[in-house]
Amino acid sequence: MIINYSSNETIEKYTTLFNEFADIEDEYVQLTNNRHLIDFSAGLALTNSIHERFVKSIFSDYAKTHTLSNTKKEKLIKLYKAPQKADSFVILFNLNLEEGFNLYRPDLPEENVITSFENILTIIKEQRGIRNKYMHGDFNFTDSIIYTEFHKNLIDFQKYHVIMLKIIRYSFYNSINELPEDL
Repeated sequence: MIINYSSNETIEKYTTLFNEFADIEDEYVQLTNNRHLIDFSAGLALTNSIHERFVKSIFSDYAKTHTLSNTKKEKLIKLYKAPQKADSFVILFNLNLEEGFNLYRPDLPEENVITSFENILTIIKEQRGIRNKYMHGDFNFTDSIIYTEFHKNLIDFQKYHVIMLKIIRYSFYNSINELPEDL
């Protein structure tokens, strides 16, 4: 099966998928702890998969205009596939994020004062502990995942994560002709 990796489609579908979870508190509290664990873990895994898909789309587009072997591309994808690697990903391409940040800043949730792209990265990195806990089996099956934790670690995370992806995407395509030739 041939997969078309589109950064734009990835961002659009990511937003659509998580909008369905945005206001489900009434339904959520009616679910069992087992269902909370499944939904939470699946949501965390999906956000990681979305990020990896985004990274694949960027490297695929880079390879269309620059020299990049499939072997090198696969190594780079493995290196930068996690959300907390976004800062290193930006450095790799030497991206200037200021214009993208200013463009998408109005889309940021109002509850936090975000003054820079680095603030978004801090929020993303703060989630690493909880994400790793559930993605790598460090939980009890009897854990109760209350809705506020579910919302904070999935819905709120997604809001910042999607803005981060939009900023990176904008900055990448704005500088595609000036990107480093050798990664």
